[in-house]
Amino acid sequence: MHGWEVAGHAYTATNHNAGFSSLSESALDNELRALKTWLCAYGFGSYDYLAYPRGEFSPLIERYVRKYFSAARTIAAVPMQMLPSVNPYRLRSKTVANTTD
Repeated sequence: MHGWEVAGHAYTATNHNAGFSSLSESALDNELRALKTWLCAYGFGSYDYLAYPRGEFSPLIERYVRKYFSAARTIAAVPMQMLPSVNPYRLRSKTVANTTD
């Protein structure tokens, strides 16, 4: 299977590297709004998904993400994904690569 995932991640490298959990509520809202605005301005408006920087999320972060995106995923080591997903803002992901490393 081959494919592409297009999703928002963070608008600024600084906030990405720090993680959303380090931002104030107003900074988090500004970051997500700027990211969604950029995606729409450059033709990616129909890609309505977010990958949490550093895989970090919380109920507060989720509340702000819901304002701008229809689903989000994490890389956090949490229990196995239930199908269908009960919460589209806590989707899990698994990276698979064709490598022998």
